Amino acid sequence: MRVHFSVLCFILAPLTVFAQGLQVDGRVLDAETGKPLPFANLQIEGTRLGTNTNVEGYFSLFVPNEFRDRNLLISYIGYGLFKQSVQKIPRVVRLAPESRQLKEVVVMPDSSLLMFLREAYRNIESNYTTEPYQLRGFYRESLKLRTGSYYYFGEAELLVQGSGYQFTSENGTVKVLKSRINHFAPADSIRAVLYYGGPFIGISNDLVKYRPELLRPDKKDFTYQLIGTEKNLGNEIWVITFTKKDGTIRGKLYVEKDSKAYVRTEITRAYKDSANRSSWSRVHDINTTVQNTYVRNGGKWFLAYSGIRKTQFNTRLKKHTAITGEFSTSEIISDSAKRIRFDDELEYTGILSQLQNAFSSDFWKGSSTLLPDSSLQAQVKPLMDSVPLPLTKNDVLEEGKEKQIENFEKLQRKVRFLTRFGQGLGLTLLPVIPRGADDQMQSPIESQSLSFVMPVSQSDFPLLFSGEAAFAINRRLQAFANLSGDFSPRYEFRGVSLGIRYSLKLNTRGNSLLLRPSLAYGAMLMGVGGEVFDNPGGIVFDGKTVTDD
Repeated sequence: MRVHFSVLCFILAPLTVFAQGLQVDGRVLDAETGKPLPFANLQIEGTRLGTNTNVEGYFSLFVPNEFRDRNLLISYIGYGLFKQSVQKIPRVVRLAPESRQLKEVVVMPDSSLLMFLREAYRNIESNYTTEPYQLRGFYRESLKLRTGSYYYFGEAELLVQGSGYQFTSENGTVKVLKSRINHFAPADSIRAVLYYGGPFIGISNDLVKYRPELLRPDKKDFTYQLIGTEKNLGNEIWVITFTKKDGTIRGKLYVEKDSKAYVRTEITRAYKDSANRSSWSRVHDINTTVQNTYVRNGGKWFLAYSGIRKTQFNTRLKKHTAITGEFSTSEIISDSAKRIRFDDELEYTGILSQLQNAFSSDFWKGSSTLLPDSSLQAQVKPLMDSVPLPLTKNDVLEEGKEKQIENFEKLQRKVRFLTRFGQGLGLTLLPVIPRGADDQMQSPIESQSLSFVMPVSQSDFPLLFSGEAAFAINRRLQAFANLSGDFSPRYEFRGVSLGIRYSLKLNTRGNSLLLRPSLAYGAMLMGVGGEVFDNPGGIVFDGKTVTDD
């Protein structure tokens, strides 16, 4: 007699245990097709913690110890909700598609669709927070060739602060908590382009926040079409396409039917007219793709993921390149959001690739990250297994690479130094003399006096110009030199000053409003030209009147 034992095996996602919590890694796929679900949302139930899958459906989520007994919620528009204990998450999560409904929306008139979109636009401030908030998240930027090989990538954990969705033009405030940088090809990177502004995409790239004209159906430049409905967490989502009439901009809006909240936005812009591209720029834009997804937390919607990809032609490299920036929210901080200190703020023109580097293979352990795609991982892994990063002239390198890296490091130091410089120009109309007044000048000569009379008209008011060069000693302190002068034919004004300037941030919302008191030492030269001289007594010399005879 034989006894057969059946063993039921569950392949669970790898759990890495740290003193502070668990690291859960896995992948999210379509249960029917097996295709990856990019940028799916993951949330620890009952918290403001989460992350997103990458473009290939992979995820890496850190779960603090106090939440290790909670459930993990995984959602994707058009698919059923996955709910499971964080300690029992399978290595591969398969989401089942929900039924699509297409027929019921085919007959919708354009006027009804436009009315729906107008209401969605009006509801932005009721659906999205109007209070100060912070997003703690992971950011990656990369530059690669069309062939798929990478030149550079940088990663950072950011604290992004916004003032609420009623402020539509702010760049936001960003603090870099930690970062790691790598340049794969130092020689080529010298000829590449340094990018700034990427870490701010969590605010400046948020279409719902800055409200471009494509969200406003009253604008006549776009056409809209309802192409179907989906389900998201049990709610009906309308899928609406938009196209600019000149064909340069197109995309999709995913809008929740009942609340009129934007759940996902996708936009692609093509740059067709090469004549409009800057001739001095080293890169020419070909197209740009922007995608945002949002998550509801505490009754309000917040940015969960923001990504931008630009395809460009680099005139120096003579190659097509792609610059990508991605931000994935790992924690939403709203009711307890504190202002980021001015000294800790990253400047908008700050260049991530020039920040201090701390590259290591275990750099992101204990963090929720947006995993790199397979091509980037394949390029990074051999370097991690062999040569410590970043590369230095002390590493064992191919012949000729040592000099290339040394030159690249010198270039980086120069760029860091040069970006501390600033300059400015100004013009001022200075009405120093009331219209119709006379200038009087007296100079005693042998008890005599000379005077001149100069009628002044409005055109005599001097137009002053000024030029300034400044050097940032640190985030708050600047040294500056100022030169000034005038364009008036009658007046002469020249000035020079040297000083220091201190920056104080006055506001807590919107773009920074700074008070900059200065202490300076300077010298000025002022003069005026005369016209009609009056000296009726003549000039007396040695008791005799001197005449023009």
